[in-house]
Amino acid sequence: MMDIASYLNYKSRDLLNIILNSSVDNKKKFLVDFKIKDKFINDSDKYPFIWLVQSLDRELLEIFLDKEGISILLKSQDLEAKLNALVTLEVNVADYLLTDENILKAIYDNYNVLGSYLVNKNDYFVQKFFDYIINNKLNIEKIADCSQNLSKILKNPSNLEKFIENSKHYDFTNKLIMFDNNTIELLLDNNYFKNLILNSDYDISNLVFKGIKFNIDILENPKFIDKLLTSETSKYRFMMNGLKKNNNLLCLDKIEKIQKQNYDEIIKSYDENLGMFKKYEMILNELVKDGKLISDSDLFELNLSSRLPYMAIYDVNRVFSSWRLKNEEKIKQLGKIFQKLTSREFGEILSDRYYEDIEYNFKLDLQSLIEFNQDV
Repeated sequence: MMDIASYLNYKSRDLLNIILNSSVDNKKKFLVDFKIKDKFINDSDKYPFIWLVQSLDRELLEIFLDKEGISILLKSQDLEAKLNALVTLEVNVADYLLTDENILKAIYDNYNVLGSYLVNKNDYFVQKFFDYIINNKLNIEKIADCSQNLSKILKNPSNLEKFIENSKHYDFTNKLIMFDNNTIELLLDNNYFKNLILNSDYDISNLVFKGIKFNIDILENPKFIDKLLTSETSKYRFMMNGLKKNNNLLCLDKIEKIQKQNYDEIIKSYDENLGMFKKYEMILNELVKDGKLISDSDLFELNLSSRLPYMAIYDVNRVFSSWRLKNEEKIKQLGKIFQKLTSREFGEILSDRYYEDIEYNFKLDLQSLIEFNQDV
């Protein structure tokens, strides 16, 4: 009969070699022993534990980390590193162990460290982790890294309903982007998440650049179209180019036609005498009343952030706050700001309207063409 006590004075690294070179029956005798469990789990050197669990098959691992072993583990030092060793084991080796309620709690509590290692966990683990989060009313975003199989379990209507109900208790405005494309596309088939991204405050560009394939209902929704059409010209083109990679081209073609009509209206509104588009003339007239600049409080009420680029707003505020410029000089400076905006936007609109490209790329292509013709 093997005397376990005689091995307890060995250093963990030496004892590890003895165990791994033992017969299967002797391995079981070692691993089931409380003092052996405690020695490896509570050793100040975490690596013998890590190497041990990485060397065990499923049966031996469950003997070593049974209820007693798990209890010791959860109270030990370097828990994150030890959990990481378990989470990164090959699929199916630690499935049962990892779905222990206390282990799931530890994984959730240490999600910032362990989350990225959950990508390849199978749907058995993902379902158990999902159930743990739902049953304990925890934040569902913590399951985002289980990307490969999360969308699979969410195809179950019951799971999807639970996911939606959970997400309503948290601000998901900036969280949806955390999930993988398959999961996001599945969620967007639901009205709750569809309405979330159609909200006026939601920036769809992150989803577009992530490569999301939107359903027809969203692509044809006026709110979605408006988000595209009201973007700055270069951002609009980047988003349309992104959308055309994997979205319905007929829907996108309709949006392009609407945008070209918008461009034509803007171009027609150009006032040669003022050197600016009508929309900027209207803003200028709001800033200047009866030959004088409006007050700072009235300027604030105009909410220019929804009508002008950030740098233009900065320039306008700089003019208003200047103590060196007189009223007439300030009005001239404001006119120059809007003329400069018009000039820049003219180039962007023409490049996008006729070549469906951003101005910078168009200029590069044009320069290359000129240089080519000069060399011929």
